[in-house]
Amino acid sequence: MFAYCFRKVGLSMRNFRKATLLYLFLISVSFFSFGNTQFMVPNRWEGELLSNKSSAFLLRIQLMKFKKKLVNVPIFRVELFDPLLKKSYVFHHPANVSHQNIPIWVVKPGKYRLKSLSLVAGIGNSWQATMTQSRSLILMKKKALTNLGLWQLSPAGKKYVLDLKIQKRSPLKLREQKKLSSFLAVVNGYSGLIERWLTGKSKAKSRDGDTRIHYHYQKKIGMFFKLNLFRHHAHAKKIASVLNHQDSSLRTCYADRLEDFPKLSGHLSFQFVMAKKIKGIQKLKIKNSSIKDSKLVECFYYKLLAIDFPVEENMIGELKYTFQVHYSR
Repeated sequence: MFAYCFRKVGLSMRNFRKATLLYLFLISVSFFSFGNTQFMVPNRWEGELLSNKSSAFLLRIQLMKFKKKLVNVPIFRVELFDPLLKKSYVFHHPANVSHQNIPIWVVKPGKYRLKSLSLVAGIGNSWQATMTQSRSLILMKKKALTNLGLWQLSPAGKKYVLDLKIQKRSPLKLREQKKLSSFLAVVNGYSGLIERWLTGKSKAKSRDGDTRIHYHYQKKIGMFFKLNLFRHHAHAKKIASVLNHQDSSLRTCYADRLEDFPKLSGHLSFQFVMAKKIKGIQKLKIKNSSIKDSKLVECFYYKLLAIDFPVEENMIGELKYTFQVHYSR
């Protein structure tokens, strides 16, 4: 019966078998290639010295021409793919933030391509960016800070589709240059050219790139948090563990502001909604605060939004931070 059908459509049994085997072979090859792709999460740079096997990068994402008011801070899921090693770095990155609150990510040196970019929080719907500029190679050089430029996203005319335009030559406003002296230079991620030396060219050569920076504080900084997940209290231990792991990153917000306001102290309380879909905080608002420094509040706000949490179900909660400082003689 089947052979009769094949003859009717002009396909012999032998050719059908060949076509079937070829189809199965292509399916297995594509599946094997996909299965070999390794997904990793890059670490956030916390002021440490980079090794010869490490590189760092930053990018700025800007949403434009949106008629609907944005909800809180837009968060994007970014995937950078290494075609040689078949590895992908996947991370969540905030948009429309000031230069001082842009996270810096640590990855291995190499060549990457932008594989996907999607909006996961901030507007209420899942938006996907077009990958027309994803063919450009991104160069990550060891011990350097790679500038990936300004990524501007606007509605493309289709439902839930964003048009991506990358300004590859977009200089950084590095106001706090001392904190970036762990890097040799700022490098353009598309041309590989040096935009700015951060340690001085002669100094970098003489020390072979070993530009360790030391921080000395003659003060004791106390920073404590209290977490309340209400009816989801069973998940409190896992969430608190992540917050403890991020303590050094959040603590820098406070330590930096103490340079300008040595007696800065008080408390800062947040209300939040964690979403299983984005594995993080989807909505975050300030409940109350005795901190009168807006930059400290802003720094905490954006860093909390960028943290990935082991969220197993949607839940609401409150988070209160207390800040204390004691100076020794």
